[in-house]
Amino acid sequence: MVATEGQKVVCDYCGTFVEALELDATCDHVEGAFQRHFTRARMEMNSYEWAAHKDPESSFEFEPNGEQTVYAIMNAVDVSETIAEDIQQVFEDRYSDFDAAQIGETTEYDNELYYEELRPDGREWQETWQSFERSLKTEGRFFSAPALAVLNSVFSGIDAMKTRHGGSLIVEGGPDAI
Repeated sequence: MVATEGQKVVCDYCGTFVEALELDATCDHVEGAFQRHFTRARMEMNSYEWAAHKDPESSFEFEPNGEQTVYAIMNAVDVSETIAEDIQQVFEDRYSDFDAAQIGETTEYDNELYYEELRPDGREWQETWQSFERSLKTEGRFFSAPALAVLNSVFSGIDAMKTRHGGSLIVEGGPDAI
């Protein structure tokens, strides 16, 4: 993003002459990525946690999962705490709501909120693969349109993919291959 959209300027944070973006433009990119890869953490106790918290013999203290907004931004974007605080402030201003503030509700990117990184969910792939296996075992083993569709979705474009070192993912095998 900086390489394609940045301009050579004196950075407000480090004071060096570098390729950089304005804070608002940086926030636009960070916000999009943050919305795709993070979710607000649960901030209330469930009934079990509430009971443990109220138990005089328990030392349970509720702590939301994830990280507070500034630290989630800081770690996700790999920037200093100062930059993350400025990004969080821009987000908080963008999502501020006068009515919500009057009744004490938090809005998106409030400094008191916690955010968790979204983890990939493989359930759909697992169900598809199980259906694929079942189809091969119990239906048309050699001429199965659903099986072909699964294989195409898994291997589509693999010939164009590269390893992190730039090599092909496809390796030829056999007695003449080296």
